[in-house]
Amino acid sequence: MRRPSNPENRVAARIYHLYTFLVFDALMPNSRKSSARRAAAKSTLAGLQKAARKGDCNAMFELAVHLLDGGDGDPDPVAAATWLQVAAMAGHDEARVRLGTLYATGHGVELELEEAAKWMGLAAQEGVARAQYWMAKACFLGTGVARDPAMAYRWACAAVAQGFGDPGEIRAAARPHISDDERERIEHEAAPAPAARSASG
Repeated sequence: MRRPSNPENRVAARIYHLYTFLVFDALMPNSRKSSARRAAAKSTLAGLQKAARKGDCNAMFELAVHLLDGGDGDPDPVAAATWLQVAAMAGHDEARVRLGTLYATGHGVELELEEAAKWMGLAAQEGVARAQYWMAKACFLGTGVARDPAMAYRWACAAVAQGFGDPGEIRAAARPHISDDERERIEHEAAPAPAARSASG
């Protein structure tokens, strides 16, 4: 396959690079494959580190994921947690979710359920459905936060409105602990806005 002659044709260039990678991967001996992959991982890590040090929140997050997965050797959850902390403080919602998960499991940091709830709560407030569902469970069980069935129901409804989570699990458990009026108000607030009618409708 010939390299695309037009450098502005990005789609063709990407197809070309994917093709050459697949051919290279298929033909290279296994010992050389692992060596090449390690070299590529080091290159990726170096690029992420450079961008992260310049304040790129997305790079901080990707670097943390890279370190958690051990893409360049052994995983380094402590370093990953450090980068997630910086990105989370800068407002990166996915970093907040990952950091909350680390605090909830004690992976790379001390197990601190209050810290887990803090970061998950911030992400939940920004509309991250996974964080909303986590907060629903936390509020119902009193994990890292005060037990609050009404708030649990509210977070569960918000997550379910985005199509995330078991539609009945938390809401069914919380429903007996809240009044019908409060439940209806929460469901009304969490319901997605109806689509606007067309001019012809």
